[in-house]
Amino acid sequence: MKPLFTKTIKIKTDKDNRLILEHATRFVLEGAWSLSDDHALGFKVRSSDSYLAGKKLIFHGEVENVKGDSLRFRIRKSEPLLGVRSGTIELKGKWHADKDNVICFSAARSSGRYDVLRFRGIWEAGKNNELTYKYDKTWMKTGDKEVHTFVFAGFWEFEKHKLIYRIERSDESVLSFRATLASRRIGPSDNAIKYRVGVIYKYRNTVRTKRKTVSLYGKWYFTRDFRVGFRLEYSGRRKREAVFDIERFIGRGASFKVSVKGEDGKPMGLEVEFRKVFPDDIELFMALSHAGEESRIEGGVKVKF
Repeated sequence: MKPLFTKTIKIKTDKDNRLILEHATRFVLEGAWSLSDDHALGFKVRSSDSYLAGKKLIFHGEVENVKGDSLRFRIRKSEPLLGVRSGTIELKGKWHADKDNVICFSAARSSGRYDVLRFRGIWEAGKNNELTYKYDKTWMKTGDKEVHTFVFAGFWEFEKHKLIYRIERSDESVLSFRATLASRRIGPSDNAIKYRVGVIYKYRNTVRTKRKTVSLYGKWYFTRDFRVGFRLEYSGRRKREAVFDIERFIGRGASFKVSVKGEDGKPMGLEVEFRKVFPDDIELFMALSHAGEESRIEGGVKVKF
């Protein structure tokens, strides 16, 4: 197919994710965005007074950057339809996860609806505890294979059956993954919290399920207001502390275990053991008190003379 434009054109999007082409004339195109299994970006022109109406435009390249409310795609080549050889497309929207634990980006439309782009590669927690997405790209003409990776800046939250990632500087981009605790007991020397997660993805036109363990590393500690903290470090020296209320206390003195509640306030089914939290001459004590239908943990320290 010969390109419709023989000279380089400028390509961009507006705040409503409409595609704008600037050549001898300016085209503002309404349409629907999509993402193929090999991570090519597609745009199906829906309404247009030009001969582009009904055509699907395909852009090959890679995801250049992600933020809480946007996705930036670097074009390296396109289908011959446009003759576009380079450029950048930035889409506005929000990130989330679907029921199969697949990372999705919903590109907003002016009508209030969304076009959902599904990233069916593999995601993981990277070396800096950050959500990382990785995919392979094979170029058909040359057969060259490339590995592309992009990272979401954000932080994790923990619940019994959910592993939640909140993207930095965004109130709407929250990825909630269905998960279960890989271990319900954490010893004094353990420096991680681990979840088992199943991700459904596509590989060579077949649907597969990959089950894996997601490990997030940090430091467990006991707060002076009698709660359990888990301090995680992210890139750029960013730190975030997840703090858990105590559901049950077991033990006394130098060694004790606590069962904690998730960040949603519900029992998490996780038990954390501590040793030598305070000096030898200070003894920690706790009691479960009842007030009507509510119960709470009360605690304090006892100094030995």
